[in-house]
Amino acid sequence: MRNVESLSDRLVMLKNGAVVLAGTVGEIRAQYGETRISLTKPRLSADALAQLPGVLAVQGHGDEFELQLDDPERGQAIFQTVTQGEYIAGFQQHAPSLDEIFRRKAGDEHA
Repeated sequence: MRNVESLSDRLVMLKNGAVVLAGTVGEIRAQYGETRISLTKPRLSADALAQLPGVLAVQGHGDEFELQLDDPERGQAIFQTVTQGEYIAGFQQHAPSLDEIFRRKAGDEHA
């Protein structure tokens, strides 16, 4: 899907003959809001991050974590919780990847 993002001006996705996604990459990603958070060296463990309100899933490797949120508005509260006066190396809230959007629209069987 990274190639699709870099090569395409507009996208259309069909499922069972019906259009389920259409627009520019930016328009499509904006429809989903900033429901992803990337963290570097947070003070909390993966298990603790998974227990935060609004966190649907946590993926992590070493000091890097990706959180999937149920609502982009939760980002500010999560930022406050993970920092609590302490330095963390990175916090970025962003829209889901085109690949993740495709999987949601196509259904879990295509993951």
